[in-house]
Amino acid sequence: MHQNKIKIKQQMLNHFRDSIVTTLMFPCSWTEERAVKYLEENTALSKEGCVAQIRRYIRWPGQACAYKIGQLVLIGIRQKAERVLGRSPIQWCLTGCQSR
Repeated sequence: MHQNKIKIKQQMLNHFRDSIVTTLMFPCSWTEERAVKYLEENTALSKEGCVAQIRRYIRWPGQACAYKIGQLVLIGIRQKAERVLGRSPIQWCLTGCQSR
C-alpha cells in the first residue's frame, strides 16, 4: 500500500512538471534545448527521456493540461458515486454486482 502511494505521488509530480513545461514552452518561446535542459535539471529522466518528453509536448501541446482536466473530472465523478453508493464504486461492483 505504501509503495502505491509513493507511485501515485510520483505520477502527480510528473503531471505537474508536464504542465509547467508545456505552459512555459509556448508562451515563453522556449527552444527544445531549453525545455530539455529544464527537465534534465528537475527530474531523474535520462537525456533521451527528456528529449522524448519535449518532442511529445511539441507534437501535442495541450496534452498535459487536457490529461489533468480529465483526471479531475473523473475524480469528481468517483466522489459523487461514493456519496450515492456509500462506498467506492469498485467495492460496490465487487460485492453488489456479484450478488445480483
